[in-house]
Amino acid sequence: MKSKRNTRRAHSRQSSSSDSESRSRSHKDRAKNNRNNDNDGSSHKRSSRRQGGPRKHPKALRYDGKTSWLSFKRKFESFQRVINWSEDECKDYLLWSLEGKALDFFTITTTENERYSFRRLMKSLESRFGTKELRETSKAKFRQAVQGHEESLEDWADRVLTLATPAFTDLPEDHMRFEAISRFCQGCNDREAAKHACLENPSSME
Repeated sequence: MKSKRNTRRAHSRQSSSSDSESRSRSHKDRAKNNRNNDNDGSSHKRSSRRQGGPRKHPKALRYDGKTSWLSFKRKFESFQRVINWSEDECKDYLLWSLEGKALDFFTITTTENERYSFRRLMKSLESRFGTKELRETSKAKFRQAVQGHEESLEDWADRVLTLATPAFTDLPEDHMRFEAISRFCQGCNDREAAKHACLENPSSME
């Protein structure tokens, strides 16, 4: 009888131990599954970040710190608005657009604080490379500009737009375009062609 009781007790202990191990394994499996689900969720969040693609970077966006900052800024903001770039995409494309001194300044700025927002980066670049001329000085240069003797119409048009940007940066783009067209016509070497063009009231310099 004692032998049978001992056998039943041993069997009961083994069964209890087996159940305990089974529950422990089940608990570990659930914990592992939860961790996997959490990892999948975080991976999904990371993958949902819209990053810029080097092959999608517009080749027309280039700035080296020597040319007009305002012209580059206006062009960049136009791409941003039309393509609807995200904050992260803007930072990526801005970095890939910079060269020379502008890139060096960007590198120093972001090394000090990698979490700079795109807006703050643009303000930092503008404070470093933006025009320092007085508005009236820029307007005077614009109004005195004339086409060079060996300057093509295309180069003259580009120069007029470059001069117009800092001169009328505080005014609507339509007004700046009107002023640029007027200066383009008035400053042309071919006076007769320029007079005829002005009378036609062109909407662009093309």
